[in-house]
Amino acid sequence: MRRLLISACRGWSVCVVWLLCLGGAAWAAKPKIAILGLEVIPGASGTVDPTVTQLARDLTIDLRQRVQSDTSPYVLAANSTKELTDEKLLNSCDNEAAACMAVIGTGLSADFLLYGHIEKRGELYRVSVRLLDVKAKTFDTTGEDIPVGTSVTTMSRRLYGRLFGESTAAAAGVLIIKARARGGDAVDGARVFVDDVARGTIAREIGRAHV
Repeated sequence: MRRLLISACRGWSVCVVWLLCLGGAAWAAKPKIAILGLEVIPGASGTVDPTVTQLARDLTIDLRQRVQSDTSPYVLAANSTKELTDEKLLNSCDNEAAACMAVIGTGLSADFLLYGHIEKRGELYRVSVRLLDVKAKTFDTTGEDIPVGTSVTTMSRRLYGRLFGESTAAAAGVLIIKARARGGDAVDGARVFVDDVARGTIAREIGRAHV
């Protein structure tokens, strides 16, 4: 029987199936992660700013999308797109200690649980997130004060990079931006921003900037 199996594996069709199975196993080996909706902390007046609530939703959605990319070290756990506030109430968690949060992660069939908060402080958003290893009941914490007006994409990428070690640096290259006023004259002194970061100024004599 062993010789027959070895001979069969040398056949093209059988080997193709075997390789496909290996690929499926590698994909399935990625740990599952549940990303809970970020919780908004009320401001000094005790009320929640609706714009911060919407930002929390958008940021959560963007983080979930990043986790589903091909380069992500995780796969999104099925039916795991829940809210942090709701899950704490359902599981009687009066705090966010690792033991109680691990119960939430187990209930969502997740190996890892990502959750956190967002708060507006003047002209800054204070965002803090935790990545919990559900089985080990240990977590990594990261956070950042981000200026109001920063795009959701930029905020999400920075947090994702801090948590999962993915470089946020762009690939090497040159971006040439050309601009002219409506009258046809070259634009002078216009600042160029890439991902909310000033990268250069358009020079009048050539009407363009290298970024």
